[in-house]
Amino acid sequence: FILQTVSFYISNTSIKAVSAVTGRKKSAIHKACRRNIPEGLIINGIITDENALCSELKQFCHENSLHTDNSILAVSGKNIMSKIVNVPQTSSRNILKLIKNEFSDIENIQNYVFDYTVINHSNPDNTASLLACAADSDTIKSYDELFKNAGIRIKSMNIAVNTVVKLMRNFSETEKTTCLLAVMDGNTLSPYLFTDGIFTFSNTSRLIQERGTEALVNETAGIISSFIQFSKTLKNQSDISDVYFCGMNEQESKMCSRISGMLGINAAVLPSCCQDIVSYPDNFRISEYIYNTGNLMKP
Repeated sequence: FILQTVSFYISNTSIKAVSAVTGRKKSAIHKACRRNIPEGLIINGIITDENALCSELKQFCHENSLHTDNSILAVSGKNIMSKIVNVPQTSSRNILKLIKNEFSDIENIQNYVFDYTVINHSNPDNTASLLACAADSDTIKSYDELFKNAGIRIKSMNIAVNTVVKLMRNFSETEKTTCLLAVMDGNTLSPYLFTDGIFTFSNTSRLIQERGTEALVNETAGIISSFIQFSKTLKNQSDISDVYFCGMNEQESKMCSRISGMLGINAAVLPSCCQDIVSYPDNFRISEYIYNTGNLMKP
């Protein structure tokens, strides 16, 4: 059972794709590509200029000879929310009802769809930990229409945070450790906290300083430091030993040693060694395509 799959992710600043041959458990990546897009076509996950973005997407696929009959998409944005929820062992139907109650403060909740993935099947109190998601149905439909109009068949959509969860399960270095995965994506920084190898919490901060500048070092260290301080207030929280960065360019990756010295923890770019990726091009870096690669992982 082998398929050629293209995994897409669109941010405020770029379109990224990873093309791979996928089997039941393993994937072989043979191409990764990106295209910078004009500012304002998509803002915080909301498509604001569908025609222009569709044109960019078509050109991107044509220039990179992407075979898009079997494509998947990772999405994020202000209309896509997630949280960790502990629920009793019960049926899937009951779980969805419980999840909807967790998001009851959302305005126009009738316009949202809900889903979940299991993070931890068996907690000490006999509950299960879920990553619950609420997504605005109009936002999901807008992505579906965008890709249809570009001639691309999207088989499934996943939220960006879940792609990170799936990916980190495949890193032997982070298994059962307490660490941060910090993703730089355009002008945002999103730290994801893993406690003893299990996803715990995340948030997103806007970067004020220009990417690649000296001022970005202090700003990044400050955001990570604040996140670490907050993590210490969480129940049963272990000390964070490492922070792994994604989305840094080559110049920015030199920040890691300085951030390590400033915060007193190990800081490094996320390595490209993943148990379910059997091969990839020499110049491929998982840290540059974190959401695309995570979406290729099996649940």
